[in-house]
Amino acid sequence: MKLSQTQRDILGSCTLEAGLTVQEIAKRVRRKPHTISYALQRALSSGVFKKTWAVDISALGWSRYSIYFCCGIHDAREKGAAIKKILNTPGILHFVEVIGEYDFKLSFTARHVGDALSTIHTLSKSMPSFFLNKAISTRGGIYLFPTQYLTTKKAKVKRIIYGDTLNNYPIDDTDRAILDVRINNAGSSIQELSRLSGIPSTTIFERLKKLKEGGVIVQARYHGVSELYGSYYYILLVFTSGLDGASRDRLIQFAEEHPNCCSITECLGSWDFEIGVEVEAHEDLMKFREALFSNFQHFVVKVSALKRHRKYEFKRTVYQEPC
Repeated sequence: MKLSQTQRDILGSCTLEAGLTVQEIAKRVRRKPHTISYALQRALSSGVFKKTWAVDISALGWSRYSIYFCCGIHDAREKGAAIKKILNTPGILHFVEVIGEYDFKLSFTARHVGDALSTIHTLSKSMPSFFLNKAISTRGGIYLFPTQYLTTKKAKVKRIIYGDTLNNYPIDDTDRAILDVRINNAGSSIQELSRLSGIPSTTIFERLKKLKEGGVIVQARYHGVSELYGSYYYILLVFTSGLDGASRDRLIQFAEEHPNCCSITECLGSWDFEIGVEVEAHEDLMKFREALFSNFQHFVVKVSALKRHRKYEFKRTVYQEPC
């Protein structure tokens, strides 16, 4: 599906503001409200746009871990069974098939390093041939940016930042149930969430308000499924020299200002940063890499590019404390 100019303007300028009304978006991109309503609903119903909520699990005392690995299973049925088992594992955040040095990216949550190792050992034990040539990193601060290359319209919210502070916001089973239904039904109203969860709408409203104030729920945003509208999404694994704080700040600023950059994540592990880049042509990726090395020639020493092939969808839950 090719995006209309109206859809490009909506996604490009309102990526991080999915809570805007149709009238507010219309004013932003200078279109009539009925034009915005039609373009937005068509994109959402077709799956080209998805409304999601940025939930900061670090505010609950959890850390994010990512494993990139090559797959040792080549039989399609056996691989499918292994993928299904992974998606049913508690604490899984994302599972993405990529093309490049690795075959898959698996992100999950853990309270402590010991819990992370336990998750890895459990998965490896049940599927010994699935995880080959793996690399692991802990994810720190996550910076999300608007999809600026799609439009000339300016976004008012330039970035969302979360994941860099470990708190321990207390939640109970009701909070978990509300977070689960909110995460998996991002576009639903309070009344619809109440119907799905069986929790009174007044309770949901008050609990969501407190979760936002506590930094657990960060922001509603639109996520464009680039594979459906002809663009390409790459994950760049960036290796740097030293621990230069000034260069780190410059790199984050560079990512925020570059129109093709959608995100940057600080990592501790095999590499130092992960940068999400969306482009309409492969030449644009090469230009981004050239600009990266040109601006940080003494800081960035290596960049590995992985093309996102498929992002698996599954019902996510807020990971509960182990018994």
